[in-house]
Amino acid sequence: MQGMISTYLAGKGYGFIRGEDQKDYFFRKESFLDALEVGRIADEVLVTFEECVTPKGYRANRLSLVSRVNVTTFVRLDSPWRLSSFTGSGTKRAQAKCAAYRGQRASAG
Repeated sequence: MQGMISTYLAGKGYGFIRGEDQKDYFFRKESFLDALEVGRIADEVLVTFEECVTPKGYRANRLSLVSRVNVTTFVRLDSPWRLSSFTGSGTKRAQAKCAAYRGQRASAG
């Protein structure tokens, strides 16, 4: 499954991911498959993970960061699909880029 890190508390080593199913998943930094990726964890970063249901709620295991190449193909700026529908509340930065891109296309055509 794919999702976006909605909150990461670096000092505590855990955070939450909003999955593409709109559920919030708890994760620990130790759950990343590649230890080198831990230094790149931040809010609004796309990840892939295996979902798990526990007595305390949903948990993400076996996490990997989505590469920039995959992000480009995952978010099509010329599509009517909006990133906000994936993330729930959306991201201001991504929405601003989409709006700017649409404005450029409208003025060119």
